[in-house]
Amino acid sequence: ERALMTICLKADRYTTMGRITEIKQELRRANALKISYAAAKTLGY
Repeated sequence: ERALMTICLKADRYTTMGRITEIKQELRRANALKISYAAAKTLGY
């Protein structure tokens, strides 16, 4: 069932890539392999 799920990972600009990597590793361990990413638009600076 998890193989059919898509996880949407939303992060703001303060989220580090290290944190994203940790979350991805945990999702892999849980066999949740389909991940969609979303982020807020930049403010132009």
